[in-house]
Amino acid sequence: MQELTRVSEYTIVDQDAVVAGKAMLGLIKCLNHENIQPVLAAHNLETIDPTEWYPMQTWMSVLRDIDEQSSGMLDLVSVGMAMMDQINWPPEFYQKDFMHILLHMNDAYQMNHRGDVGGYLSEVVDDHYVIVDVNVPYPDNLVYGAYYAKCRRFLPEGSSFDLRFDEDQPIRSQGGVVTLLHVRWS
Repeated sequence: MQELTRVSEYTIVDQDAVVAGKAMLGLIKCLNHENIQPVLAAHNLETIDPTEWYPMQTWMSVLRDIDEQSSGMLDLVSVGMAMMDQINWPPEFYQKDFMHILLHMNDAYQMNHRGDVGGYLSEVVDDHYVIVDVNVPYPDNLVYGAYYAKCRRFLPEGSSFDLRFDEDQPIRSQGGVVTLLHVRWS
């Protein structure tokens, strides 16, 4: 797998980086919205304009505050899942197979961000197995929720899938340097 400059959870390298408001709508549309509402209010984000761009630092502060709540892990998975229903997708994704989508997820990520915000690098293990190198400031649990939603959205109906963080090394949220997400499907 190609070597990347590492990005830690919640760490913004580019202070001018921004995120599309459309992506942030996952905070409002997620199943656990009632747990997140007080955090949004504390950051003056009760209303999010999907056509605007918001500072990544603000976005990461909101996500860190959510993570620090007792329900943080589940809330972040919920936000990640809801984000996938809100973000801008490359139009060709709807005509491509799942492998193509996984290998080009960084394109969708970059469409919803501006500035140096890291990225995703995917390595094909076999026809139904990809390892994703997560090199973004987003928390690991949000990334898990996002990939879970991607599998549900883009795999053919009736497919099964398995998502797991690498078991041979700690992920970033556990003090590790890298987060690898294993995506298998049939």
